[in-house]
This record gives sequence, structure tokens and C-alpha cells, in this order.
Amino acid sequence: AASDVYKRQEQPLKVTIPGPFTLSGRLTSGPGEVYPDRIAVAEAFVPLLAAEVAALADAGATFLQVDEP
Repeated sequence: AASDVYKRQEQPLKVTIPGPFTLSGRLTSGPGEVYPDRIAVAEAFVPLLAAEVAALADAGATFLQVDEP
């Protein structure tokens, strides 16, 4: 588990995750798809990524970086 890694480190660990807009580029959107456009896909990722960031912080992550273009 991530918390075990943080407990064993003497130095702070940095965690990077892709942001919602970056992830949204991996899914198809538009007419006939689940999401009408890329923005809607990105918005759907926000609560999932927020939960991931919260879990990483609770596990002891010191530095969290969300990568976006």
C-alpha cells in the first residue's frame, strides 16, 4: 500500500498524476458517445482524481503534482 512506502522513506516522496484534461484526451466523445465533448469527459474525471489526491494525502504523500498541458 502507498502508506507503507511513505512510512519507510526518510525523504519526502513526490507523486504525479495526470490531470482531468490530459485523461479526457484518451476517450472518444461526441455524438453517440457517453460524453458530448472533451470538457464533459474532463469534468467527469474531477471527482475521481480528487478522491485519489485525498487518498494519497491521507497516506502521507508530501508533494502531489497534477500534470496538465
